[in-house]
Amino acid sequence: MKRKSLKSEVVDIAEKGIVTIAISRFDNEDMGGDIVRKGAFVRTFKEGGDRIKHYMDHQLKQMANVGLPVKMYETSTHAVVESALNLEKEISRDLFSDYKFFKEHGKTLEHSYGYETIKGKARGRGEEIFELKMYEYSTVGLGMNPETPLLDLKSFDQCALEEYLRKFDVSNKRGKEIEFIIQKIKELQGTHNPEEPETHSPVKGLSELLTTKNIFE
Repeated sequence: MKRKSLKSEVVDIAEKGIVTIAISRFDNEDMGGDIVRKGAFVRTFKEGGDRIKHYMDHQLKQMANVGLPVKMYETSTHAVVESALNLEKEISRDLFSDYKFFKEHGKTLEHSYGYETIKGKARGRGEEIFELKMYEYSTVGLGMNPETPLLDLKSFDQCALEEYLRKFDVSNKRGKEIEFIIQKIKELQGTHNPEEPETHSPVKGLSELLTTKNIFE
């Protein structure tokens, strides 16, 4: 099973826990050199609705299953999933809080989906995909892709994260995770040299620390 990570778009967030996600953009070359064509999801959306599930970080186990697709369809430009989060589970409530928080700040969480190419042809370093089979889709946490999280981490300041704790109903576990990040941001703010190579930056160091601790899994 292949996985495709992308800069996806959260189209809508409903108070009942329904999150509308544009998981793939058609006719657009991604970082892997692949191009997904319109129509690639039609069959898998029609036939795979009972098997496809929403997970955290591709952890294909029940405890990481945060929701189910209630509607899947293609538009002229995107493959779209309307995902119902199971708000009876702590992990799903925390995730829903994250979606709302990121949206308020004009940002989006990252997503990735597991798939198999059914019809495609090689092109350069990637492939042109005319049909695929999707097995699952995931909301990707900080530890999954070390590059995108750095952008998100840099863009949130201490005040925004403290507002998150005040405004949203999060579990004690998630609250401690956010407090941990705030403390590390405070510690690293005074040591960051903008002229320093990115590979040695304290922000990258924080991302590596979060990955090591696995606090988002």
